[in-house]
Amino acid sequence: MIQAKGYDAVLVAVGAEPVVSKISGANGSKVHNVVDVYGNEKALGKNVVLIGGDKIGTQTGMYLAENGHTTTVLASDKE
Repeated sequence: MIQAKGYDAVLVAVGAEPVVSKISGANGSKVHNVVDVYGNEKALGKNVVLIGGDKIGTQTGMYLAENGHTTTVLASDKE
């Protein structure tokens, strides 16, 4: 689904300790750890998906949306 949407960047917000996902494509050039976003917003492109909707993922998505990015947050929670 993520590849089909054609996002310019994929952000992984999985917690305080950086975790390298085992998902196919997780080591791609458009995949970034959420802490690397701040200060590098322009390098992300316009359309961004964040995987992980806890506090950091949601806050980063809101920050990016407020700064002109179209953001989608994917989370396991119902809300």
